[in-house]
Order: sequence, then C-alpha cells, then structure tokens
Amino acid sequence: MNNRGLKQLQLQEKDIMGMPDKALPFGKYAHFYNSHDYSAMEEIIYFQLDDCITKNGEKIFALSHKLPLKDEDGKIHGVIGFTKFMNLHQLMNNLNSKNTFLTPNLKINVNVDDWLKTTINLSRREMEVLYYFLQGKSIKLIAPLLHITERTVIFHLNNIKSKWGCYNKEDIYTKSFEKGLKNLTIIWDLLVMRS
Repeated sequence: MNNRGLKQLQLQEKDIMGMPDKALPFGKYAHFYNSHDYSAMEEIIYFQLDDCITKNGEKIFALSHKLPLKDEDGKIHGVIGFTKFMNLHQLMNNLNSKNTFLTPNLKINVNVDDWLKTTINLSRREMEVLYYFLQGKSIKLIAPLLHITERTVIFHLNNIKSKWGCYNKEDIYTKSFEKGLKNLTIIWDLLVMRS
C-alpha cells in the first residue's frame, strides 16, 4: 500500500507491515481480497467495492481493480492492483462517471442496507420509493411498481422528509442533489445486485 492509501486510512506503515490479512483494519474482507487476487491471476478481471473503517472510525469506500502481472513471455507471476479510497460523495461521482463499463464488472462487498442507513439515512424501501420519486413518478404510479399501497408510499415519503429535515417534496429533490444522489441508477443497481 502506498503512502496516500495509508494516509486515507489514517494508518502508518508499521500498522500493516508483516500483519496477516485478517488482522488488518479491513480484515473482514480478507477472503474477498484474496479471491480477487486469484481471479486476476486466472485473468478474470473485475472491479471490487468494499467499505473500510479508518483508524478513527470514519467509513470510507475502496474501489479496487486487479490485473495479472506478466513477464515479457506472458507468464503470470503475480497480481498488480489499484485501489481508490473515497467518501460517499466521491464514490457516487466515480460510479456515475464509470457506469458504462463498471457496473457489469463490479463485485460489491458492502452491506448495502447498512450503508444506506449510515450514509444516506434511509431504509431500503425508502430508497426504492425515492428512486421512483426522483424520476418524477406520482404516488399513484409508485405504489403498484413496489407492490404497496399509495398510503404506504406517502408514509415512506414522510419518513424521508423527517429524516432529512425536509418540509415539502421539493426539499427532497434538493437534499438528494446535495447528498450526491442526482443519479440514483447506481444505488438502484447496488440494491438489485445485493438482493
């Protein structure tokens, strides 16, 4: 790991050198990291999204891409990997900008339900209602799409307003934009992929 990655995780070299994978601050994903390495060596290439906790407890995300490390004869000797650490807003911007090629090749190791509660402060169902609401769909259209009653849609919209400190539906649009949710397709894809 380079110095920039260590700094973003609020670690020092001594915190990780010589440590087994499972003992690292992000050790709960050791199995995923190792399987990502093995896949890269078999030339199965994909992006991997993990959540990480910094030394002071801040939640950030790691988007990794690993490739086989080959010699001039094409023989594989190992793996070279690239990881970008980012906060929620940076993650949304990255996923939005790379969506055309990233989404089909993305493995997600983030507990999306937990992530929605802690970063966006919405439940999965509230997020689903918000997804359609931000597309301009009416309550009458949202209800059958989610197989719930119109009253339940209103209930979820009121919860969103309450959680985000909104006074009306227009405020929901403003808050969504402020939270980096201008393109909810990415979050919707995350929800569907983890279902």
